[in-house]
Amino acid sequence: MNFKRLKAIRIKNNYTQEYIANIINTQQANYSKWENGLETIPLKKLLLLAKFYNISMDYLAGLSPIQNKNQIKELDKIIIGKNIKKICNDNNLTQIKLAKQLNTTQSTISAFLNGKVLILTKYILLIAKKFNISIEKICDL
Repeated sequence: MNFKRLKAIRIKNNYTQEYIANIINTQQANYSKWENGLETIPLKKLLLLAKFYNISMDYLAGLSPIQNKNQIKELDKIIIGKNIKKICNDNNLTQIKLAKQLNTTQSTISAFLNGKVLILTKYILLIAKKFNISIEKICDL
């Protein structure tokens, strides 16, 4: 995943990687990997950055050109799972079909849909792009 905007916004605000890493309670090395596209930022950390900068997760993730304000208070894995189930139902997608589209297993999809684990950023981004829906809508803005 490419999060070019992480770096651009940080630089625009004259912050160091170390400062931002401290704000979101992570190591500077981790933050650097996210900025450089070497690793995908966890959804919880993406939300913390969106809150810190008061912009949408969709903007940070490159899904929207508009810097809407962040309105998500917290991530609820059960609500997110229900919303993804609705997307699947609306698009006649089984767990198996969604798993194939996301290149993962049906058991992983089941865990997300049933709210057992929080969906990974890479999967929520793929779903948002495929179905032209915002991350924040999936998270139940």
